[in-house]
Amino acid sequence: MKNFITLMFLLLLSSCASLSPKGNWNYSITDTPEGSKEGVMRVAKMGEDFFCTVQSKDVELKFNKFIFDSKTKKANGNFDYQGMNFYLDAVVNHKQMVGSISTEGYNFPFKANKRK
Repeated sequence: MKNFITLMFLLLLSSCASLSPKGNWNYSITDTPEGSKEGVMRVAKMGEDFFCTVQSKDVELKFNKFIFDSKTKKANGNFDYQGMNFYLDAVVNHKQMVGSISTEGYNFPFKANKRK
């Protein structure tokens, strides 16, 4: 029984340590003045730094900054679009990111599903 508990604890630790936003995600931003926006979010990691782009049928945008905190499981970042600065604040798990995109006092629901 002791070995089983130790094994389960080690599996839990390894699954927590491997959580990362790295990969491709299908995202949607809803309730914007221009309607819903959908596309692909790509998150890459080089060394300790993350890099992120979002692409829709209209545009591809590079994040100025993208940070992931593995302890809080939160992703934060910002990008510029049409002269305004947009901020991402999302909680990440192995399959989804859920949060909001905000600018100038407006918040828009954000959701992304990890692609296989």
